[in-house]
Amino acid sequence: MIKNNQKPKLMIPRNKKAFYAFYAIAGISVIVLSVVL
Repeated sequence: MIKNNQKPKLMIPRNKKAFYAFYAIAGISVIVLSVVL
């Protein structure tokens, strides 16, 4: 009832700087996990 306007793209922020920061953090975390494992 509260969330009537749900967008299908929930994980994508509106700002491009936040968008690239999100993928940068994801990429760095994947690289760190690959190095650790």
